[in-house]
Amino acid sequence: MLDSLSGTFLIIDDDEGLRSLLEVIITSAGAVALFAAKAHEATAILNEKRDEIDAVLLDLNLENTQGEDLYDELLKIKPDLFVFPMSGCFDEEIKERLDGKRIDGLITKPFLSAGLIKILSEGMAARDNLKLSGERV
Repeated sequence: MLDSLSGTFLIIDDDEGLRSLLEVIITSAGAVALFAAKAHEATAILNEKRDEIDAVLLDLNLENTQGEDLYDELLKIKPDLFVFPMSGCFDEEIKERLDGKRIDGLITKPFLSAGLIKILSEGMAARDNLKLSGERV
């Protein structure tokens, strides 16, 4: 069902209004939302709640931090973390910036609520299906 989510999502974005909007969308779909505005907050929360957090929505243009650098730090803490990069850039530019890193789904700003839920649920389901089939993720 694409209009529902489960799990806990860490939203990493320095825009308070966007964090609030994402909270409404994610919690309305049935998941839990946690927040970080800065890279050090994100790593502290992930270290503390690593077993609870399933996925991150990672703004690639945080103040004082490049998202691609934070991506590496997050996966050192939790290698099986689902990662959904967010940016106002085109998908191709996001992929180029992350240069071959695993991406579970791209979130291009602006987005529609239904489109966001679809990206998140399909991205998590795709990797879960790979695990079930025995393929390496």
